[in-house]
Amino acid sequence: QVSRWTLYQLMNSGELDSIVVGVRCRRIPESALDAYVSRLCEEAA
Repeated sequence: QVSRWTLYQLMNSGELDSIVVGVRCRRIPESALDAYVSRLCEEAA
């Protein structure tokens, strides 16, 4: 689980891509999550 605050920080820093839908709604594509997790795994190795 990831907190909402953590997600906002990741999106604002550019580490996690998101798509704006409408005025106040954001969506995070599955591919963006996969890429973020892959980067974390590479850094840990």
